[in-house]
Amino acid sequence: MSTTNPNVSGVTMGDRAWIRFFIIAATILVLVNAAFSGFRVAKLLGPGPYPVDINLPRPAVNVPAGDSGKTLLTDVTAGTIHVRELPFLSHFAGIAAPILTTLTIATTTILLTLLAISIFRGRIFSKRNTRLVGAAGVTALLGFQAVNLAEVMLANGAVALATDSELKNPVSTIEPFVFILAGFGIAVIVAAFTIGERLQRESEGLV
Repeated sequence: MSTTNPNVSGVTMGDRAWIRFFIIAATILVLVNAAFSGFRVAKLLGPGPYPVDINLPRPAVNVPAGDSGKTLLTDVTAGTIHVRELPFLSHFAGIAAPILTTLTIATTTILLTLLAISIFRGRIFSKRNTRLVGAAGVTALLGFQAVNLAEVMLANGAVALATDSELKNPVSTIEPFVFILAGFGIAVIVAAFTIGERLQRESEGLV
């Protein structure tokens, strides 16, 4: 009967240095994002006007000035508008977006940090690491899509209000191709870890 040390791997000192750097950088990223999100939420909870970033679909559109029939802006594709008030659902979505961003980044970072610590200790392929990779990928994919949807709701409400509903639902929405491509990438990474886990078990059984 053979005995193996599951912590033996090809992790070098350089790899460990990069893992340490990743953990530190990820922690800073979470803290900075939380600060920006807090500022954004505080701004939306306070009195107007509220700044709202918009990305209009191409081709560029002309923005009318209410019922006057005049054109307020021409060939607009992106920008920031300021509105004195927001529809309730759009206002709620605007507050939810930065909170969801922070939760998504924090959760994904925690999962990847746990993965990095496991690799740091010399265990690269394992069921636990495969689950961590899958959970981090799904969290990031669904979380950022939810953030995008909330930001679209905010922008649509702001633009509709600013133009007296002359432009309805003009803001670009979730791109299905990007969603599918990201999902495929996550599936490939999870599959790679799954195969690596199986190969490691087989190699350990031969020792």
